[in-house]
Order: sequence, then structure tokens, then C-alpha cells
Amino acid sequence: MESLYELISKYGEIGSALFAFVAAILWVLSATVKIPKTFSINVLTEHTEDAEFPGSQIIASGWGESAELTELGMKLGEQSRLSAFAAIAAAGAAILQVAVILVRHTPN
Repeated sequence: MESLYELISKYGEIGSALFAFVAAILWVLSATVKIPKTFSINVLTEHTEDAEFPGSQIIASGWGESAELTELGMKLGEQSRLSAFAAIAAAGAAILQVAVILVRHTPN
């Protein structure tokens, strides 16, 4: 039967390697998310005529949107989520590696 030392050493290394591998994959996926290079913003405004200056207009209100801008927001969100999961996986790898190092350098 394996001792606790051997179990932590063995499975800690395996777990650390798996977490590190997952983190690397997630960061590669995050880095390769296709972000739109250009995007349009269509602005809808309401105008009123200025009585003091005939022919001039005053913008009363407005808002803007575009499919490309929406896509940009979604892609940035996807990239952020992948990076967050990669960071969690890297933290898991680091924690397991620290456990393995501590166990190996602690006298039985």
C-alpha cells in the first residue's frame, strides 16, 4: 500500500501536469479568438430645427449599434472567459506542484 507521501507525490505531479496542459490549451484558444478588425456603428438621431439659425439642426437624442460591434463584444467576452479558466487551471497546477515539492522535501 502506498503511503500518503507517495500518493501526493505521484498524483500531485500527474494533476499538476494535467492542469498545466489544460491552461496551455485554454490560453492558446483565448489567443486565437478572431476579433473583428473593423466594425461600423450606425447611429440613429433625432434632430430639431434651431429657430435662431434657419436650416440648422440640434441633436436631441441618439443611440448607436451594429452587428459588428455586438460581435466584438461577444468575442471579447469569450476570450475573457477562456483566459479566466486558463488562469484557474494554472493556479491548480501551481498548487499541486507546491504540494509535491513540500511533501518531497519534508522528512518522513
